[in-house]
Amino acid sequence: MPGQENTVFVLKEPEALLHHYDMGWEYFLPGDQVTVSLAGGETMKGVVSDVMPDGSAVWIRANGGGRRLFGLHDGVEIRVTAAVPRPNIN
Repeated sequence: MPGQENTVFVLKEPEALLHHYDMGWEYFLPGDQVTVSLAGGETMKGVVSDVMPDGSAVWIRANGGGRRLFGLHDGVEIRVTAAVPRPNIN
């Protein structure tokens, strides 16, 4: 109708919204074997030990080393080289 305004919702506190990150790390599962490309060109192989539910960080147990936390702003790329079986959600 002319002159009528419809509002679905008004966002008053955008920082209160849950964040979703686009690296796809939230889809890693513990046990996935990965290669981490570090800043400076070095690479590291390891196994995912834990993942933040929002994908903002992932714990990797390095082959031959300890556990290391990587966050989205660390400038690393993490690629799965051997995935654990995914659950069937059909």
